[in-house]
Amino acid sequence: MIPTCTTCSRISPTAWAEDGSAEYPLGTDTMSRCLLSRIIYGARVSVAVGVPAIIVAGLIGVILGLVAGHMQGY
Repeated sequence: MIPTCTTCSRISPTAWAEDGSAEYPLGTDTMSRCLLSRIIYGARVSVAVGVPAIIVAGLIGVILGLVAGHMQGY
């Protein structure tokens, strides 16, 4: 569940800004939703696509390397 700032009626600044708080490190958007949790939530798709792509590419590279080694470098 994405946390929302119940006391915020506007965009909250980042934690390092003068009026910022550590509760919302990247601040909140216009609907008072925590930006950090939204970024993490959105990154799930990138990780779900990236990790299998790396695994498949690695397996293809290992197989091609084994075949090239078996055929003496050809």
